[in-house]
Amino acid sequence: MVFPHRMENALARAEELLAVNQQSAALQLLYDAITSRHFQHNLLALEPIVNKFVELCVELRQGRFVKDGLSQYRSFSQTTNMQAFEQAVRK
Repeated sequence: MVFPHRMENALARAEELLAVNQQSAALQLLYDAITSRHFQHNLLALEPIVNKFVELCVELRQGRFVKDGLSQYRSFSQTTNMQAFEQAVRK
């Protein structure tokens, strides 16, 4: 799978995959975006990706996947924006 170089592209690509009923591919793409060091510097733009990731994990019942993704997101957001992490967990 080709990984998008911009966060907006990652979310748009995931939406495209969901439109053609490829939930597992969209979930993997969102997970890759969350865990990518390339995207760590812009947490505000990462929030919609995390929200979509959590939604998709709940829909597909991927408990371990959501736990790992949120753990990665927490490590990024812990020093800068803990409120964003709290919102993702509440979702």
